[in-house]
This record gives sequence, structure tokens and C-alpha cells, in this order.
Amino acid sequence: MNQIGNSDATPMIPKEKIVPNTLAPASVQTNLQHDDAYCANQLLFDDWFMSSIAPDPTSFGNSSPKDITTVYTEFLQGDRKLVNRAYRPISLDSRIPNSEATKRVTEYVTSNDGWLKIASRFEVEGMFNVNSTSVDAWKALFGHAKTLEQIAMQGANGIVGTNVSKKNVVSRGPVASDIEAGTGAGLGGQFGNASEFTGFRNLTDKQIENLAQKVVEQVRLRGPFLSLSEFMNRQLSNDSTLALAGAVQTALNLLAEDPMAKLRNPANSLADNTMAPNDPKLNGVGYEFEQAASGSSAFGAPAWIRQADILRPIAPIISVRDDTFTIRAYGDAKDSNGKVIAKAWCEAVVKRTRDFAHPSDLPDATDPPTNALSTTFGRNYKLVSFRWLNANEV
Repeated sequence: MNQIGNSDATPMIPKEKIVPNTLAPASVQTNLQHDDAYCANQLLFDDWFMSSIAPDPTSFGNSSPKDITTVYTEFLQGDRKLVNRAYRPISLDSRIPNSEATKRVTEYVTSNDGWLKIASRFEVEGMFNVNSTSVDAWKALFGHAKTLEQIAMQGANGIVGTNVSKKNVVSRGPVASDIEAGTGAGLGGQFGNASEFTGFRNLTDKQIENLAQKVVEQVRLRGPFLSLSEFMNRQLSNDSTLALAGAVQTALNLLAEDPMAKLRNPANSLADNTMAPNDPKLNGVGYEFEQAASGSSAFGAPAWIRQADILRPIAPIISVRDDTFTIRAYGDAKDSNGKVIAKAWCEAVVKRTRDFAHPSDLPDATDPPTNALSTTFGRNYKLVSFRWLNANEV
């Protein structure tokens, strides 16, 4: 369950593979057992593009008051945001008249090759490079929930709002399944600690900072990541530490202050430890990766924070590269004796654009560029800003 965005290894598959040593049936094409999380992450985060341009129904079923054409037209005209609220139209498409919006719909939504081109019409507001080794940057990203006043929660009579002001909320889904973990019985059971299984969790500022530190450690250890699935997935490696889980999950496992400590502790009668890899009862079970079989029996409960719970709200903005760069340069002047008599520092912010170096190669083309200038230099860069720096700014 909850495979997408998670990365925990399965004991049924070797640490360095995504299929068992013995295939069943006996071919890669028909084998029924895979590392499903590994495969799903690669397919959905690397091979597919989710535009979030979709019909807007008001209820379940066939009711669709706004079709896909209307949704995209209103998005281009600035009258609505898409489901992925971080997406913005490129400047050429922003707030255009209805006649121009109709042309865009024909070319990029309803045409036979629109699915190959539509990604070129978006920019991402606040895109974050997961190869960052800045603890402060990761801390700011993980602390995004403190801007929320309320979150949606499943109440006794349906979905309700619950106050979470100034809290670092982590929830399994966009609608929390119960009250905050550890604050009472809630809806999940009659006993006092029921919400430890079913509720949403609130990480302390200290835990958020520690999570940022641990993720940076994992980025330095495993990176640089060349794709999002490489960042999310465990490594196919003989190193058990790298093979057990991905970067964020490993960081969660290494937190100094465990947010699931009360749930995990067998003394609280909420959960128990699964068998250790050297337990004699495991003799002959045929596990391919025994270390992946140990853990807690409460693992996977809604209140058990997993990697996907951390990544779900930030997935729309994360990337493995930057498109905007800050470049600083230094120069000096010397007299005839080689003594420095003047110094200067400058700073430029440049942005990679969608346009190729040579205009004959269209930015929306579905085939590789053909002009030598484009094949050599790729896309154009735009100078966003430039300023001279004082010595105390360097």
C-alpha cells in the first residue's frame, strides 16, 4: 500500500535488484513480483508528465460542468489555477485574449501531439532543487505547513476544518483521517491512544531542522541525483544502508527525536517489534534481503510518517536541476609593480529559457534540435538582473 513516493525495500527481493533471483513466471516480461515502489516512482516521476489539466466536476460520476478546454482556457486567462497550483503559464500564454487561448487549446490540448508539447507551456513557481546541500533551504521547504491556519480532517459527520496554526503538520493525505496523533481517542478507536495509529502528526521545529540536516547528509552521500526517482528510490546496491530506503526515508529513520516513539514502543501496548534478522524463526524462510523484514508492527499506519507523507505536498515543485542561477564575478586592476589598486565585484541573476540558441529550432518541437548552434549551446539564457557589489557583501 502507498507505494508511490515511498522507497522501503522488500525482504522478498535482493538489495541490488528490483525483481527476485527466481522469476515467477520465469521471464522478466511475465514475472509477477517487483519492487513496486521503485518501479512506480520511476514511471510516474521520470517517464510521465502530469499537467493537471483536467475536467472540473462538481460531484462523483459524469457531472462535468467545465470540460478540459474550459479549464485550460481559464488558466491561460488568469481566471483559475490548475490542480497543481505551482504551475504558471509561460509569459507568452499569460492572460491572453480568448481568441489566442482557443489557439493554444487546439495546439496543446486537443491536438494529437499536444501531450508531447504541453510541458513546454508551463513554468513552476518556487521550484526547488533536491540536490541542495543547504540545511536552511531544506528547513524552509519542510516547514511549509506552518503557513496553514487549518487543514481538512475527517470528522464524525464528514469533512471539517481543524486549526493547525504554527504547526508542522504531516498527514497521509490531503484530508487527515483523524485528530492529531497522541491527543486522544479520536474517531479511530475507543481506547485513549487510538489517534497514535490514525491521526496526523505535528513535527516540532527541532525535528524539522534535524530532518533537514539528515536529508542534506543523505544528499551528500547519495547525490548528485540525475532524476526525481533516483532521489526518491533506494539504491540498488550491496550496501544495505543505501539499499534499505531512499534519502528522505533514511533521514526520517535517523531522526534524533523519533515522532513515532510512543507508537513504536512495545511497552505502550500499541505495537511490537518485528523479528530481528538473526531470529531463529526466520531460518529457512528464504528472504532475499533479511534486514528489510525488521521493524515495527505499526509500520504503515496513517500516523506512521513515511517518505511519501513528507514528499506529497512538495512534489509539485521539486526538481533535480535549477533554471535560475546567481553568478558572481571579481576583477581587479594593478599598477606597473603588480600592486592591486582597485577591486570590483558584480552579481548577475540569469534564467534558462525555453528558446533554443538558434531560432530555427522551435522550443515546442518534439524532435531534437538540428542547427549546430542549438546542439552545441542548447537553450538561451536571459539576464534577469545585474548589480555591482560592495566588498562587505562578498
